[in-house]
Amino acid sequence: MKTLIFLIISLLAVFVQIDAAPKILTMEEREIERQIEAIRKAGFSDIEIDNLHASISQNIHQINKILQMDTTKKALRYIGDEPQELPQFLKTDRDNKPYLELDMGSGESFWDFPKTYLFNARIFIYPGSNPEKLEKIIMQFKRTNSNGEIFVREMRRVINIDPKGPQIGSEGKRTPNNNKEIKLEYYSSYDTELIWPDTPVQSIAPSVETKLHEETNPLPYNKQKQIIVTYKKYLRKVDKNVRHKLRDLELNQKRLVSKMLEFQ
Repeated sequence: MKTLIFLIISLLAVFVQIDAAPKILTMEEREIERQIEAIRKAGFSDIEIDNLHASISQNIHQINKILQMDTTKKALRYIGDEPQELPQFLKTDRDNKPYLELDMGSGESFWDFPKTYLFNARIFIYPGSNPEKLEKIIMQFKRTNSNGEIFVREMRRVINIDPKGPQIGSEGKRTPNNNKEIKLEYYSSYDTELIWPDTPVQSIAPSVETKLHEETNPLPYNKQKQIIVTYKKYLRKVDKNVRHKLRDLELNQKRLVSKMLEFQ
């Protein structure tokens, strides 16, 4: 009996030692951890994001520049079968700051079927004082479930308060920008009856707010990656949209000049 008790105690001691032993990472796991640490230390810098910021900013400034010309401002009035007025390019917020509003689509989402949602997506872009930098980007997504007994309104926002283009030093060396200050906001009708306006400035605080990266208490890496991937995905759409706006204005300008030269 004593022998049996001794064996049981010995086995328990072995199991306790096994549980208490630190996990030994494989070489692959150590490399992944090293890369994650490096990405976080660099503030999730991304060369493509920098390039997209610069492209969007430069095209907005170019649009503002050619809109000062009569051949651009008045093109739609004369090139078609019926006169049209050029839509306002930039709006102003309650602080009288100019911004570009892009409608990124609305409709019904089936991603969580059988649940369905009505959604609306908008992006607000504040141009900077020079063509190399934007002042702010706000990506806004609203949705409400379209079936069920309880209807919940939600709004999600990704905000970059310092969207810079490429930074080139005096020696020509490029330094990628830090993106760790990108904010993620969530609003819910559980907390308010307010109907959030489609404006960049909201009158109430979000229900939940977080940053892409907090040094002392970071989000799980896969969620951080999801934030930066989503931001870049919509940034590409913004860049494409603004480039198309510029191309259309330039094309209409050329059509008007050609019309003015119809001497026959």
